[in-house]
Amino acid sequence: MYLTIQIEDEFVTIPENVGVNTNTCNQSGANMHVVHTHSSDGKLHLEMQTDEDVELGVFFDIWGQHFDETGIFDYRVNSTHELVMYNRDGNGTLEEVDLFDNYILLNNQDIIISYRERV
Repeated sequence: MYLTIQIEDEFVTIPENVGVNTNTCNQSGANMHVVHTHSSDGKLHLEMQTDEDVELGVFFDIWGQHFDETGIFDYRVNSTHELVMYNRDGNGTLEEVDLFDNYILLNNQDIIISYRERV
């Protein structure tokens, strides 16, 4: 799955190796969290030993960044700005979703998060 984040008119680069070789995952004998990146292209890798749902908020927690319906990073929803989230399906159709950090990660998703001026 891919994650794209846009703050106003600027795209945010998601760093490589988020969730790889952290103190937390190494304590459990693994070198990667369940959701992580290897490169800075926005591709999220989901690797699990069991068949459980993983929410998008887990990735932001691992990354150490704020994300929920109130905002993203240090940007908060207010009277002038909104946070919208979309999933682009295999046909290229954008569907707005409102689960934010509770959104379940699945293969082949193209998740787009945009913090922008209210329209």
